[in-house]
Amino acid sequence: MKKIIILFSCFWIFTAFVPPHDYHVSITQIYYDSTTQALQVSIQLFGDDVEKAIEKNAAISWKPLQDFHTADSLLQAYIEQNFKLLPDSQQQTAATLQYLGFEIDHDEVWCYAEIPALSQAPKRLYIKNTLLMEIFAPQSNIIQANIGGYEKSVSLHRQQREAVLEF
Repeated sequence: MKKIIILFSCFWIFTAFVPPHDYHVSITQIYYDSTTQALQVSIQLFGDDVEKAIEKNAAISWKPLQDFHTADSLLQAYIEQNFKLLPDSQQQTAATLQYLGFEIDHDEVWCYAEIPALSQAPKRLYIKNTLLMEIFAPQSNIIQANIGGYEKSVSLHRQQREAVLEF
């Protein structure tokens, strides 16, 4: 019994004081699918960073494993508030980013969205990404876009929160 208590105590001590990760990066991938005529978006974030951001902004705990629907709604609101993507053509000015959902993969959160019904690949994308910047000063949000076979990337941070990519 004494060995069990000692093992449990050691486990608790070593797991309770896990240091946070030293880098704060998100990766957003944007792809135009000519078959579905949709601009597809996936955003990769660290789960503990998402939890801190939602708790700060919504003043509620983000517990996706306990209440998936509430967690999904909170994440959707956070993404819509902090991520903007606008394609350029006149037909696409009314297009809005539609949040599709999220999934958890180990310590990462993957968020998915799209802009459907684009008659052609955009020639220009306006992107504003302020995800997690209110929480972490060194936050870097990397954008990787593949439109019509052309690849562009940019890193956004507190000094540069938005960019225009031309294809």
